Amino acid sequence: MLILIAIAIAFRKTVARLIRGKKGENASSWRLVLASLWHFIAIVYFVFAWAISSVRILLDLPDATGLVGAPLQVLLMAAVAYGVLILIIDKLLLPRIDTEDSKTRIAEDIRRAEEREGSEEDPESAMAQAHAEAAEREARRSPFRDLLDRGAAILVVFASLGVLASLWGISLGRSSLAGSFADIFLVLFLAYMAYDAVKIVIDRQIAREAPAEKDEEAEVGGTGESRIATLLPIFRNFLLITIVVIASMVVLSELGVNIAPLFAGAGVVGLAVGFGAQTLIRDIFSGAFYLIDDAFRKGEYIDIGSAKGVVEKISIRSMQLRHHRGALTTVPFGEIQHVENFSRDWAVMKLAFRVTYDTDVEKMRKLIKNFGKELLEDEYYGPMFLAPLKSQGIMSMEDSAMIARVKFTTKPGKQFELRKVVYAGLRDLFEKNGIRFAHRQVTVRVAGAEDENGGISPAVAQAAAGAAASAGAFDDMDGNGGGPEEQI
Repeated sequence: MLILIAIAIAFRKTVARLIRGKKGENASSWRLVLASLWHFIAIVYFVFAWAISSVRILLDLPDATGLVGAPLQVLLMAAVAYGVLILIIDKLLLPRIDTEDSKTRIAEDIRRAEEREGSEEDPESAMAQAHAEAAEREARRSPFRDLLDRGAAILVVFASLGVLASLWGISLGRSSLAGSFADIFLVLFLAYMAYDAVKIVIDRQIAREAPAEKDEEAEVGGTGESRIATLLPIFRNFLLITIVVIASMVVLSELGVNIAPLFAGAGVVGLAVGFGAQTLIRDIFSGAFYLIDDAFRKGEYIDIGSAKGVVEKISIRSMQLRHHRGALTTVPFGEIQHVENFSRDWAVMKLAFRVTYDTDVEKMRKLIKNFGKELLEDEYYGPMFLAPLKSQGIMSMEDSAMIARVKFTTKPGKQFELRKVVYAGLRDLFEKNGIRFAHRQVTVRVAGAEDENGGISPAVAQAAAGAAASAGAFDDMDGNGGGPEEQI
């Protein structure tokens, strides 16, 4: 006992480092606590084992040296077994999971880098690139490696407990409680490994399908995620729920619970829910068909009539739309009658403006055409256009202005940024070339009301303004440009 206590105290720091693992002081809290207290636990256990053995010897009973010898034997066996499993994972399993010829490819990259020593390319940079590619391949397999390492540790601990129980004479037959616990543990272990493996595979694919960077300039209608990135989260949740349900059923069966009535009861409950929750069933089926039709994807801007915004989350029965002003709306799929998608393929922006009747329409058309060419040649705005800015001429003629219009085709989400540029550019361009924008105005002529100087008296002007106001000629009597007397 004294020798073992001395060994525990002498190697307490070394074992503590092993318990903390690679993260060291940043390890999880339970590792830090165990690393700081493990030698106290060992000392208490050694004293307990010595006391039990002493009492049995004094009572002329068989000694209990297995209390000390068996844990040490099992600990050494566990260390060897864990090392073998780690070697198998590192040498055999992982290359088949992620890359079949990892070492061959790394060696080939290094060989090509060495052959470039006589060329113009820097061999050191080539070597650095080769090592960077090797590091990237290692990063791709690291999630699976961590999962398998955890699985190996769990298996070793579980097997070690079984061996220790056997050395201590504890029966683990199937009829015993310990035997049932072993079967339950095996089921939970397989479910845990399957659960994490599904999450790793699908989450990696979702990250791969997600856009590299979000377009912060797109006010409305920016490009969303791919179709598979939209469906994968739903598929992942379905698989995870299936794994949990199957594992729960198997565990209940191992505990002696008859699960056949559970299935029958689930069928009856499902039938009752089907009749009582027809809206829920309608939402689920409607959502399934919308997703099959690819009507919208996560990250796209849509308008469904009652709400509009960016698709932020999709569940089994509903989706959440984030309005461009920040409001979040949850919409059940069954309430959607139509979907207007602003984020697919391309977007056409048409801008109308008012010009005076003395405007040279042909001159205006040429100015707009040249302005469109300048925008196409711009390094920043040019790639946003799918079709250049064009003049559509005069669309209509009103009492005080001609209505002209321009249009352009852009990538989804870029039309609003380009709209600002086009409006600002047209204003400056028209100002330089003498083209005037028309403003809303009303001209009132009062026949026979001129005074001696050719004008009209204030009383007549007031009467004319009142008549025009009562006829609805002014939209805002006090807002833009003063009252009717000033406008007249």
